[in-house]
Amino acid sequence: FIYSVLCSVLWPMSTEDKSWFSAAEIAALAKAGAAKLPETERGALRHAKENHWESKVVPGKGGKGGVKTVFMPPDH
Repeated sequence: FIYSVLCSVLWPMSTEDKSWFSAAEIAALAKAGAAKLPETERGALRHAKENHWESKVVPGKGGKGGVKTVFMPPDH
């Protein structure tokens, strides 16, 4: 459920199958009221880790050394 909501709210017109989401994207969804998730990036990161969402480190702006952690929602 969370995965489908993330995709439909963040990319309503996209045909791309996005499976991985940053903590910032998860928080943005929560702020939009589309899912009951933490509304801050820090809270979304903690939630994903505490609930054992699959994660991986990818190149990107943000984290230490130019990498960031992205998460796959559990029902994907």
